Amino acid sequence: MTTVKKFGRDRQDKIRDIFRLNFDEPHLQQLLEKRVRLASELYAQHEGKRVPTDYFSVFFKEETIALPGFTDTKRTWRQWLAKTARQRPRDLVHMVQALVAECKSNKGTLITSLHAKSTMVKFGKERVKFIGNEFEEICPQISDITKDLCVQNTYSSEEIINILCNSPSIRSITIDKKTISPCEKQNKESAFSLLKLLHMANFVNPRKPDPNMELQYSHEEFDPEKILVASGNWNEMQNYQWEIHPAFHSYMVSLKEDKEKFKLAPGWKKQNRKKKGKRG
Repeated sequence: MTTVKKFGRDRQDKIRDIFRLNFDEPHLQQLLEKRVRLASELYAQHEGKRVPTDYFSVFFKEETIALPGFTDTKRTWRQWLAKTARQRPRDLVHMVQALVAECKSNKGTLITSLHAKSTMVKFGKERVKFIGNEFEEICPQISDITKDLCVQNTYSSEEIINILCNSPSIRSITIDKKTISPCEKQNKESAFSLLKLLHMANFVNPRKPDPNMELQYSHEEFDPEKILVASGNWNEMQNYQWEIHPAFHSYMVSLKEDKEKFKLAPGWKKQNRKKKGKRG
């Protein structure tokens, strides 16, 4: 690890001809379809039945599922599972396994939207833990930093930078073994570094208006060869909004609900008044 702007660059310099695996959503959909088709064929063979044209119907009750946070927007199971996987085949496998386990635990015969909603909180919590494991050598505090953004699903570039500017004030944060400081008026480099890390981890992604897309916007995936998150690129960054990945939306809701329950707990208001009194 060398500089904040080029996380892990010293390791890359020692490796020639790097081949980057890029599992985008179409690739993950193809992977999922092959697995489901094979499973449906094995099931049909075992039951002595013909494989239906729509082999997803062997395991899924509905054709579509509502996107977390977008109740009026629906996607096929192929699309939703590929999106939830965050470009990681491992996460795709884990999500399908979680759906099967949830269905069995409720004595169901087909996977439904209710099973998906029941698994998303635990799944999102596990993904945060995995992010912490993946980026531990770069930033051991990254899992805690994600909680700073679990307030709303979408932020402007200015909003998210301002929040991350305050993160080093909440806890000690190191990047590449160097402690970063809270932002100053004319220097917000620490916030840009944290945002780049969170983008790299696929926890938050930039989106910009795109009339050619169904939702009228498109996301920009992290590209190590492209400099998007940087103070020198601030004018370009303001064209984007930053969206917490949908895989974490249900987890975010659970965090907010837990916080509200804590506020309603007996003695909380009294303790809070004492803290305020000490400050005064």
